[in-house]
Amino acid sequence: MNDHDRKNVKYLLSLTPNQLFQWYQTVNEQDLIYASLIMDQYAAELEDQLNHERIENAINTMPVLVEAQAVIAAVRG
Repeated sequence: MNDHDRKNVKYLLSLTPNQLFQWYQTVNEQDLIYASLIMDQYAAELEDQLNHERIENAINTMPVLVEAQAVIAAVRG
């Protein structure tokens, strides 16, 4: 996802329900496909960030390196 896509995601997320409805009424099918694509990409990025944070938190709370390695292996698995 590039900066242009991120700006469009930010724009869509900033709309009120009424504004989103108005936007929906004015766009074509290609715009809807693009919006769906970038929102899916954004969701995947958020999921990746969350998984990374979960791994880091698990590692930081484990007293033994072996346990941390097991968590990493399970997540990557």
